[in-house]
Amino acid sequence: MQTKPSKDLKIGDVVTVKRPPVNYVYNVVGLIENRQPAKNVPLYAENITPQEELDMLKIQKSTLFVQRDKGAGRPTKKERRDIEHFTDLGTEVS
Repeated sequence: MQTKPSKDLKIGDVVTVKRPPVNYVYNVVGLIENRQPAKNVPLYAENITPQEELDMLKIQKSTLFVQRDKGAGRPTKKERRDIEHFTDLGTEVS
């Protein structure tokens, strides 16, 4: 079942969580009254995601992993400020 965060769940409900490229499927085995740390999820939800979905995640990790050096691509916030400062000084007219 696809559900919104405000939906009340019951024990035995099956919940689908979309985290592309995988759709995780959980069976509700317990209920809680307030927020819990992520490490407590196995106490309240049983992961019943089909193995085919989990295999898709492994395939993507092995084929799309690319090492990117820090600073490659878009400039950092500090670098952007330096560029703006440099370009502003060069374009000022007295």
